[in-house]
Amino acid sequence: MKKILSYIHIVIIALGFALVACERNEEVIVSTISIESEKVVTQYPIATITCVLQTQATIEEVVAQLSQTQDFADCISQAMTLQEDGSYTTQFTDLPEDVLYYIRYDVRNRYSSQHVSQFTTLVVTSKPVLITTEPEKITMSSAWVGGNVKNDNGYDVTTRGVCYSTTENPTVDNQTIYRGKGLGTFTCELTGLLPETVYYARAFATNANGTAYGQQVTFTTKIAPAVYTIDPAMAITAHSAIVSGGYTSDGGETITDCGICYSFSPNPTTADMVMAHTVSPSFDCTLADLRPNTTYYARAYVTNKNGTAYGNEISFTTTTTLPVVETISAQAVSATSILAKGMVISDGGYTATERGICYSTNAEPTINLSSKVTCEVGIGSFSCAINNLKEATTYYIRAYAINSEGIGYGETIEVKL
Repeated sequence: MKKILSYIHIVIIALGFALVACERNEEVIVSTISIESEKVVTQYPIATITCVLQTQATIEEVVAQLSQTQDFADCISQAMTLQEDGSYTTQFTDLPEDVLYYIRYDVRNRYSSQHVSQFTTLVVTSKPVLITTEPEKITMSSAWVGGNVKNDNGYDVTTRGVCYSTTENPTVDNQTIYRGKGLGTFTCELTGLLPETVYYARAFATNANGTAYGQQVTFTTKIAPAVYTIDPAMAITAHSAIVSGGYTSDGGETITDCGICYSFSPNPTTADMVMAHTVSPSFDCTLADLRPNTTYYARAYVTNKNGTAYGNEISFTTTTTLPVVETISAQAVSATSILAKGMVISDGGYTATERGICYSTNAEPTINLSSKVTCEVGIGSFSCAINNLKEATTYYIRAYAINSEGIGYGETIEVKL
């Protein structure tokens, strides 16, 4: 009988140790719990939170906690319900708009409790809900960034697009590309970017309750080739000019195109007039069919797989097709006569058929409205005597020359008799 009692005591003691070990094991295991998956769905003013926990311990209670600080010094709590698929879910209602909350879980059994968190955040809003897509097709001066408006929160999205800047957290007050309205995906090409520069971008969408932003993305534009334009332009005529340029660095990629782009306005690009050249570190381009007496802006360009880079801008003015004339002098030689001298500096590329002096008592004499004295034809200096003038009268004198394109005049000289 004593032996039987001894065996019973041993079994009871062994069971006791097993239970204690089991309890300690439960305590240890629950302290190493982790989050397998987590999902947050917001629809103002409600947030639904779902999580799947990874542990071998028995879980008796899971409480979701929200706090505006990462230390959870002050938080709101909501018990979670175990679902058939093994996940836990709960719903927070009447949350204030546009407040950032951190999420963690208080997991408990009879032996211990443990807080677990992945520093997930949630914000409920009546503004649109959207994400920013990752940048792509990045060149030295452009990139594509888009967004996806997933929820309008019951109010139509009236504008959407991408804002970007060289500083963090850009808004619609920075550089902005607008792209349509409503729900769904969209993309924007950001152009005119600086090479080798870090940019920050966010998608945005606006409804009646305000503008919301997606997460910030960042990208760095590619390195640009080093391009130069030679100043000044050479061999300028009324209809042509030679502009030279080149590159000292290809930016790390093979140059595939080069030349000169030009325009009537500053900052020409390859979308304007272009004179291409065989790829070479230096090149001369003859710009033809130009307008006479017109100012042009030009700069060299080179292109590789990362885009097009431009050199410094120069400007030049084509010569006129009219004769270029100078009034050299005009002086009284008697009470009724003046000796005037002029010069035809250029015939404008067309033979001068007449030259001379026009004069009048009006301040701007012309051959159509004033009197004139003709002289021998040709390029160079000439002199004309103007006789039979009125005494004590002021006359205005200037040289002129005519070719098939029109009349060229020199400056006006005032002479008092």
